[in-house]
Order: sequence, then C-alpha cells, then structure tokens
Amino acid sequence: MRINKKLIGTICRIIIGLVFILSAVLKYWSIEAVDLFFFDHKLFPWVITTFLSRLLISLEAIIGIMLVVGIYPKLSRILTFSTLIGFTLYLLIKPLLFDVTDENCFCFGDKIQLSDTETIIKNIILLILALTLNWAKWWKTKHSKLIIIISSILIVGTSFTIKPPDFIQSKIYDHSVDIRPEVFERVKGYDNLKALDVEKGRKVICWYSTSCKYCKRAAKKIDIIIDRHNLDRNDFIQVFGGKEKPLTQFYNESNTKPIQYTFIDVISFLNTTHGRMPVIFLLENGNVVKLYKLTSIDEEFIVDFLKNKNNK
Repeated sequence: MRINKKLIGTICRIIIGLVFILSAVLKYWSIEAVDLFFFDHKLFPWVITTFLSRLLISLEAIIGIMLVVGIYPKLSRILTFSTLIGFTLYLLIKPLLFDVTDENCFCFGDKIQLSDTETIIKNIILLILALTLNWAKWWKTKHSKLIIIISSILIVGTSFTIKPPDFIQSKIYDHSVDIRPEVFERVKGYDNLKALDVEKGRKVICWYSTSCKYCKRAAKKIDIIIDRHNLDRNDFIQVFGGKEKPLTQFYNESNTKPIQYTFIDVISFLNTTHGRMPVIFLLENGNVVKLYKLTSIDEEFIVDFLKNKNNK
C-alpha cells in the first residue's frame, strides 16, 4: 500500500495550525491571568509585560493562520520549529531561572491547564508532526502577502482593543469611576485600622472582596511587585468587608502570600469603595495621596513611594 505523503503532510500542517490558533484564542480569552503569569517571571515592568503578551499571542495566531491556509511554506516551517523548540527550551530551564509559583504553563491560558511536563510532551508530538511539513501541499497564490498583512492588522488590532493593556484601559475607563477617598477619613478611626498604624508613615491599603476575581488578580499583581522590588510587606494592608473569616481560600485562589489584613463592617466598606473593587489607597500619615483600580496600579510609582518614604 502506497503512503500518500502529501495528504499526511497537509493534514499535519492543518492540525498544527489549529493547535496554534486554539492556543492563541484561549490565551487571549484569559489574558488577565496570562499577563500575571508573564509578570511573575519578573523580567519586565507591568506595562511592557502586558504589551509583549499581546504581541506573543498575535504571533502565535498568525503562524496558525499561515499553516491552516497553507501559505509561505519556508517561513511557516521556520516559525513553527522556532516557536515549538523555543517554548520547550524555556520550559526546561524555567525551574532554574524563574521563581514562578503557578503550576499551569498557560499554553492554553487558564481554560485548559497543563503542567510543564505535559506541555513538553505536547510540543514533542507537534515537532514530530512538523517533520511532515515538507510533504504538505501548500497554496501558491499571488495574494499571500495581502492575506498576511490583513490578518496581522486584524489580529494585532483586536488584541489591543477588545482587551487592551491596562495602561490603555485605565485612560479610557478609570476616570468614570467615582471613588470617595474622603470617606476614609471616618473609617481610618476604627480600632482595627488604628491598630495597624495606618496614620503613621506611608502605607498601601488594598480594599478587596474575598469573592471578587478582580481583587484576587490585584492581590497577585501587588504580591509580585512586593517580591520583585523587595518591598516591606508590613507597608501593605488588606481591608475586607464583612465579618472576619479565614482567608486561606482567598490566598490559595490568588496564589499569593498572606500580608497583614483586617475586616470592617460592610456599610463602611462599600461607602469607602463605592462598590468598586479592588481599590488601592496610597497613604501618607493617614492621608490618601493616590488611588488606583486594578487597571491603573502604577508599579513604578508604588515602588518609588515606599522606597523613598524616608527621604521626605
């Protein structure tokens, strides 16, 4: 029986392309978690991390389209092998170079969770399939360049508009949110907040709900900033609304280390946050000097604010 190499190669080309596209779509679907995963590598500031993560996802999608459509065979093969080998090498050296706590590799975002070992096996299988790309049938058309240009513009444009990076999103949305820091003047007099010395020196007060997924993302972002810049955890306080209860689930789900916290009554909590969470207050001697939401947390300002607290 004669083996139809062209058919096998073409099927493998389409399968690999669909895997790349699926990977890109699922990463983008859970882009907030993917941003935090990349940020946890402590290679780049938050603004650059969110920019690069979208470019990486866009590249993955473009490679997938090239493979599925069957254009630019040489470039497609180079990009396919480079990407699969590059990510496999990254996974092999990750335990040696990066202190990343999440067990999910985020190859498919947080929708399909794979360990590093499972992802390496997946990549090896795809590399074996990629060896047949020389057999595949490729589409020769004078419109190949136009297809790539249009696809690239649409993919990159979409990645930066539907779920834009925080530095873009904060400029569009954050100004419309009515937070009332003046209410904190009354709340900071509560005994449980007084006990944490919120009126002395510079503090970062994080207002969270234990059931809010965005609060957990903010907690993770703050946790990475603390570790990355060796900040003093005693300068950070978490405030939750309602009756006091264990926070084990909150810390487990946000994958963060505990810091000092307190609970206040729900009415005071909601009056202070105006029902918008998470909210981050930067305090100097009890006065609110800066206020952030999840998308506007300024890593550089917070670090400078706390590290230079003795200079003013």
